Amino acid sequence: MIFELPNDIGAIERAVDHAVACCAHARLDRRLLLFNFRVGLTEALSNAMLYGNRNQPGGRVRVELRVRPGEVRASVSDQGRGFDPDRVPDPRLPANLLRPDGRGVFLMRALMDEVHFNPEGNSVTLVLRDPGGGDVGLSLVVERGLIHGPSFLYGGKALSQTGGHGDMRPGVQEEPCNCAYSGVICQVVDGVDEVRKVARDELRKGADHVKVCISGGGASPSDPIWMPQFTNDELRAAVEEAARARLGSRVE
Repeated sequence: MIFELPNDIGAIERAVDHAVACCAHARLDRRLLLFNFRVGLTEALSNAMLYGNRNQPGGRVRVELRVRPGEVRASVSDQGRGFDPDRVPDPRLPANLLRPDGRGVFLMRALMDEVHFNPEGNSVTLVLRDPGGGDVGLSLVVERGLIHGPSFLYGGKALSQTGGHGDMRPGVQEEPCNCAYSGVICQVVDGVDEVRKVARDELRKGADHVKVCISGGGASPSDPIWMPQFTNDELRAAVEEAARARLGSRVE
C-alpha cells in the first residue's frame, strides 16, 4: 500500500492510525503495533516533514507499507536533499542531552528490528517482526523458497498454566463452562495429560518446537514476575513430546 501526506504535522496521527489498521493481517503482537510501530512511524514522518522537507508547506511525504504474516515494513520518503544518519549525535550522551536532534533516529533504531536509510538519506525503511505472530504457512513458504525470509521456526501456541503468563483473562472473568482458555498465541493447560495432549496437537499442526511459559511476566494480569509455573512432571511431558516428535528420541 502506498499513500502520500501533505507536509503537515497535524496529518501524522491520522496517517499512523490508518497504517496500524492496515497491519492487522500481519498478526503481530498488538502491543508491538500500538507502541513500537506507532512511535517508530511517527518519528519517521516527523523527521521527514521537519528536517527532510524543512517544514515547507508544499512538500509531500510518501509512505509505502508492506505487510505479511509476522512482518511489517514501512518506507517513508521525503523530498529533501537527505542526510548522513551515521553523523546524527547520540542523544544519550551528556553533551547532547539539550540538543534537539538525534532522538527520532535513536527511537526508531531502539523500537524497530531493522532501520535502513537509502544512500541519499531521504528515505528510511522500518522493519518490525514478531515470530509469535507468524503461522505454519509462513514457515512453509520460507522453507520451500516461495518467499525470501530468515529461518523461521514455528512454535505454535505457547503453553500456559491457568493464571500463568499466557492466561490474559482478567481476574473478574468467569468461564460459563469448564473449557480451557485459548488466546491468539497461547493455550491454557493444567496437568500432565493436558500438557501432553496440547503439545502433541501443536506438533501435529506443524510446530517445530513447543514453547512453555514457566514464569510470570509483566504483561499478564494474574501472575507476579517471580512466580514459578508448571510442575516438573508437566514440563517433562512437554519436553518428552517435543523430543519424540522432532528429534525421534526419548527423554531419560
